[in-house]
Amino acid sequence: MAINRKELWQIGATFFGIISAWVAAPIVLALFVGSWLDNRYQTAPWWTLGLVLSAFVISNIGIYQESKKLLNKLDQTKTKNTVSKTLNQNDRNQSQSGDTSQPR
Repeated sequence: MAINRKELWQIGATFFGIISAWVAAPIVLALFVGSWLDNRYQTAPWWTLGLVLSAFVISNIGIYQESKKLLNKLDQTKTKNTVSKTLNQNDRNQSQSGDTSQPR
């Protein structure tokens, strides 16, 4: 039940894609919308700067939330693996000692 290399690569690639989207999407959107607003209202560069700053904050919040989700998922997997290994070790110890009684 341990995570193999293929699963780790899949998790890593997925995480990279999600984080890249959180960096790129808000900032690119802010640049386009800010540029359009600056041209429309002749306020260059204030709308662009304000929206890029806001996008930076939004990106950081999104990255934090996604990182927290991934770390929780990996921690749960690690806990399951530890419990599974402990149970397997207990089973092996009981079978080696010849004790077939159920634990109380």
